[in-house]
Amino acid sequence: MEKLTDKMLAWAGKLDSNKYLSVIKDALLTFLPMMIIGSFASLFNTLISSAGLTDTAFGEFLTPVFSVINFACVSCMTLGLVFFTGYLMSGKNKIPKLQGALTAFVSFITIINTSASATVGEETVTITNLLPSGSIGASTMLIGFIGSILCIEFLTLLMRSDKLKIKMPDSVPPMIATSFNLLIPVAIIVVVISVIGRAFVVFTGEYLPDLFYTLIQKPLEGVAQSPAGALIMVFVMNLLWVLGIHGGMATRAIRSPFLIAALAGNIAAVEAGGVATNFFTESFWGSFVVLGGAGYCIALLVSILIFSKREDYRAVAKLGLVPSIFGINEPVIYGLPIVLNPVLGIPFIIVPLVTTLIGYISTQIGFMPCAVIECPVGLPVFVNTFVGYSGSWQAMVTVVICFVVAVALYTPFVIMANKQAEKEALAAKEAAE
Repeated sequence: MEKLTDKMLAWAGKLDSNKYLSVIKDALLTFLPMMIIGSFASLFNTLISSAGLTDTAFGEFLTPVFSVINFACVSCMTLGLVFFTGYLMSGKNKIPKLQGALTAFVSFITIINTSASATVGEETVTITNLLPSGSIGASTMLIGFIGSILCIEFLTLLMRSDKLKIKMPDSVPPMIATSFNLLIPVAIIVVVISVIGRAFVVFTGEYLPDLFYTLIQKPLEGVAQSPAGALIMVFVMNLLWVLGIHGGMATRAIRSPFLIAALAGNIAAVEAGGVATNFFTESFWGSFVVLGGAGYCIALLVSILIFSKREDYRAVAKLGLVPSIFGINEPVIYGLPIVLNPVLGIPFIIVPLVTTLIGYISTQIGFMPCAVIECPVGLPVFVNTFVGYSGSWQAMVTVVICFVVAVALYTPFVIMANKQAEKEALAAKEAAE
């Protein structure tokens, strides 16, 4: 067990400190407000349609407004993520951040499909020099991250060569001097990436991002949306918490791209008049994996307040209850503690696996819809489910069932902790005598 713990701690430490994963995680967190705004815009359009107001003056005016907001925030998400990734990566490499971000942004556009075909009568017309949502949405997000990181790494390498810098007199303003210093390295990067992108089209007949999505991202998304993939993510996250590592942050860079892509797919399906089918989204995560904090912690606190006879546990539970309602449970994890505590660590890992399965089954049997709203972080428990699932009463019923089951699963271990405290107190008394 000690060997396993040491290996997991070493792995988690490397994962948490990895430069590239850290950049991806921070880029996703930076872009999160846009996802929330875009998903709410989609919700408002759905409400207008459900109320039969689409053909009214009210609907005709507001529907295009919310549609374009959704397009800008969700359908174009990869453009923003590429820019943020380039900016953050440039900061890590200590090169000019804005210029690095723009280089990554422009380079990405050079490799995507910038044309679209439309049928007019019997003739097919191809329009060039535009940005189809299929080229800049969730389907190209993963290659956007990878391409942006590689772009900045190669730009950093080229900038180390003084021969590639255009020296300017000291009297030239710093911003202009920096731009000229970067001119040749940036030109090399943009031209090389553009040539690579064109070569893929010539030799494979497909654009690089489309081919990458078909061969790599789509299969990974399929794994993430499978019950096995979801359970593995949940298990690893909670195991890291029990070992003393912030599991949520350590796994976020790996988890979030797939959950955000799933939500974007759900929004696109609803916008097109279809049905959302991706169950494993950030809203699902907040309601069925980390309700009240990691480990479905709100259920543990309720169980302690009802069944625990330990004053130390009850004191921590009372202190941690309000923060847990808003999804903050670090005081409980380190205060009880749950870290390296097998009595509470075992249900801390098991309970979210069970609630995840309940949520999954509820969507698969058609009882609960899949989420189409990116729920703002910090909403109280149950309120986050109501918002994330667009007020669905089925989702509310499912999360209440999960909560009751979670309390029931935690209770035997809380009672076990009572007995453990009694034995410890008796042993201490005997030792004193």
